[in-house]
This record gives sequence, structure tokens and C-alpha cells, in this order.
Amino acid sequence: MASLDVTGLRYFLAIARHANLTRAAGELGITQPALTIALRRLEEVLGTTLFVRTREGVSITATGEELVHHATELLAGLERAEQAVAGLESGERGRFVMGCPESLAIYFMPAVVARVARELPLVELALVTARSRDVEQAVLRREVHFGIVARPLPHPDLVLVDLFRDWTGLFTRRGRRAGVAMVRRGPLVYVDGLPQTQEILSKLDERGLVPEHRLPCGTLELVKAMTAEGVGIGILPSRVAAYGTAGALAPLGGSLPRVNDTIRLIYRADLHRTRAAMHLKNVVVAGARRYEGRT
Repeated sequence: MASLDVTGLRYFLAIARHANLTRAAGELGITQPALTIALRRLEEVLGTTLFVRTREGVSITATGEELVHHATELLAGLERAEQAVAGLESGERGRFVMGCPESLAIYFMPAVVARVARELPLVELALVTARSRDVEQAVLRREVHFGIVARPLPHPDLVLVDLFRDWTGLFTRRGRRAGVAMVRRGPLVYVDGLPQTQEILSKLDERGLVPEHRLPCGTLELVKAMTAEGVGIGILPSRVAAYGTAGALAPLGGSLPRVNDTIRLIYRADLHRTRAAMHLKNVVVAGARRYEGRT
């Protein structure tokens, strides 16, 4: 079954405007016979007569008037769609979702979002928080455009961009006497299931330093709060421990274990690289420069 085509509708509207095939053909830059053929084809598709000939030119029928209304709306919608698509491709507009662990987002994302608001006012940005592994999976499923994560796993479909370095270790409230004896006494406060936590626990276990009294928590922010209150020794990334505590936490040094981390920006290798997407990526990379050389 034949269907309507955009060109035929544009030709039809030109005829309706001029009520004359010759003048309509002149506007369109085609011959009158070609316009007549296009009109007949449109009438055959719709099964109706759209114009009747008069001495002055053509007169539109009732079905033709109905088509004018719908064709005008349709072509206007197509024009808006073309402009929107062109804007996404060459302009700095679009909708993006960015994923990040909450503890990392708290100190890193505010400055990034503020810069996006200044430099990309036509970009709509949504933030989701989840553990790094969950953010990675969301990027792979195309639910998240950009992820900011610690220790991403290599994947052929992902692009990994180094942002800055961090380390995870043992922290206590500043002013407390810290040392191996304190670690043995506990309690040890941490988020269970994180790769960094598991590595620290494994290293402590090798030295017989894992205390019996442990306090698993749901988030790193809660671990930080518990540690700052003197509840116990927290396993924390150094930047999480430093942010918002005004120096209240101190790392346990010496021979106690630390685990180095690299925070990376990740996105799919087949991400549509519009101007807005690449500008957003550059804003994230620029935001990480403030942490270069600081751990």
C-alpha cells in the first residue's frame, strides 16, 4: 500500500496557497506537468479529490481543506525535529545521565555541575549514585552516559579516562593515640563488599590485625561520621576522609596497609560524540585537575 510522502505534502500545500498550478510550480522550481503528476499520486494514495479546476486555477475541496490542517501540523513537526536533531549534533544541547558513587559525588560533582550550568545552559543533566561496579553496568546498559568510578574493570566496550589518584587506608579521630594496638582493639568500621575494603581486610588478616569487633556500615559517609565521633577506626578513601571534616580525621601510618586507587571517567566506546557530549566530558576532566598531585 502506497503511503504519504513529505515532498508530495509540500507540493500540495504550495498549490493550496496559490490556488494555481502554474504559480505553485514556479515557487517550487519544478514544471507544471511534474506538479500535476505529484498531485494525482497524492490523490490516489488518499482516494479523494483535493482540488477541482476553475477558470482562474484550482479550488480546494472539503477533503483538501482537511488535509491542509494536518499537513501543516505534520511539516511543522518535522521541521522542529530537524532543528532539534541538528542542535544535538552541532549545538551544545541534549540530555545526559551521569553516575557516580555517592561518597565521590559529594566532593567532586558540585563544582562540575556548577560549571555545566554556566557553560552548557541547554544541557539537561541527571545524576545517579551507586557503587562503582553498578555504575559501570549502567553505562554498559546505556542507562548512564558517563560514569565516574574507582577501579573500573577493563571492558572492550568502555573508554577509560584517568582523572585523579586516591588511596584507601585506616583513619581515626585526630588526637587519639593511634597504632597497631588500637587496630587490634577495634572496632573496625567499614563498608562491606568494596574491593578496597576487602584488600585492606586481607592485608590486616595476614598480619593478624583484624579485630573481632567490627562494624559494617552502608555508606562511606556513615563510616566517616562514626570515625569522627571516635567510635572506631574507619577504612576510608583519603579524599572522602578529608572532605568536610576540617581535619578531624587522621590516617594511621607506619606499616599499616594502604591501597592505591585511580578515579576514572568511563563511557561507552560507541557514545554518540555530539558537541554537547564532548564538552561535558571535557568539563569533568577539567574538574579533576584540582586534585592533581594531591592525595
